[in-house]
Amino acid sequence: HEVMFFLPDSTKLYLRGTASQKNPLNGLAEGLFLPIQESMSKIQQTYISAEQHTLHFTALDNNLADTQLLDMFDDNTLLLSPLPAAGETIGVVLLALPPAMHELSKAEMVVLRNLIKQLGINLNNHESASRQAARQEAAQMEMLSTTVKKVAHEINNPVGIINNYLKVINIKHSENTELQQELGIIGEELERISTMVNQMDILSLMQHDDIEPLDINEVLTGLIELSKSTLFAGNNQKLLFKPGEDLPPVGCSANGLKQIILNLLKNSAEAIGSDGSVEVITRAVTGGDKTSERNGPGVEIIVEDNGPGIPDKVMENLYKPFISTKKKGHAGLGLSIIHTIVTRLNGSISCETNANDGTRFILYFGG
Repeated sequence: HEVMFFLPDSTKLYLRGTASQKNPLNGLAEGLFLPIQESMSKIQQTYISAEQHTLHFTALDNNLADTQLLDMFDDNTLLLSPLPAAGETIGVVLLALPPAMHELSKAEMVVLRNLIKQLGINLNNHESASRQAARQEAAQMEMLSTTVKKVAHEINNPVGIINNYLKVINIKHSENTELQQELGIIGEELERISTMVNQMDILSLMQHDDIEPLDINEVLTGLIELSKSTLFAGNNQKLLFKPGEDLPPVGCSANGLKQIILNLLKNSAEAIGSDGSVEVITRAVTGGDKTSERNGPGVEIIVEDNGPGIPDKVMENLYKPFISTKKKGHAGLGLSIIHTIVTRLNGSISCETNANDGTRFILYFGG
């Protein structure tokens, strides 16, 4: 509870506070953001200069951020040390000294510096491994996208030829009503095949360059009504829409957003059983809600169900293709598609799941 860290966010523009999950200050730490180039905080100075600083409640030059930190630690002296790794500073370690202590002895400083040095190495190795894993996943997705596109192209060619022959036969035998009906059934099945193939190809075709300011509630209202009469028709399942008020317009693709929500609703409808419920909730995100996932004001879309939740093993690889909780016959591409679209639309997606409370997906799109 006496240690806090400040690490650069993904944009390298802010230092973000963080602490261990067991730290009582964890919640407060996650909400601390300091501009790296603009802040006059001792934390920012420690990061920029790579030199150790100390914060005392009696200092007259403490700025607001520093004063708030001192308040959080009951006005104890705070020792700020740069976190080194690979020849650069990758963050700041904040250590609250015991009450009435204003500095450490030379021997204690030697121990502390060695600990911080090792911590920096470990953290840097972890980040490097994460980046490598992300690159590998991106390469796999690119390979999958290319393969799927080729397969879809090869399937669509003979389907198109068969469909053309059906039209010719249809014209030649226009008087034969019975044959016309049978040809119609064949044509419908061919159309179904084509639709499934196009769903496969969506990984490689989705660019969604039609990004424009959208009224999220307006887009979702029609989609929810359509889903009620299709995905949630014929049983006791419930689909509810709770639109938030005063939502700001967000830069998004209407087609991309519809694809995301339809996939999530389809998954939920299959998960909740015959008498479950699904809620779609929208709410405005203010500047004060800023986190590493949210770059500022925008809109959150929450899709939550009361189903059985997602197993831990699936959660570990949630957005990877072919990972699915569904029975044989389901490829598990849905969440990969969702993640791909969200990423391309500069949004974020997170998932919370529990066997007792169901599953909740939280989408964020900036203004």
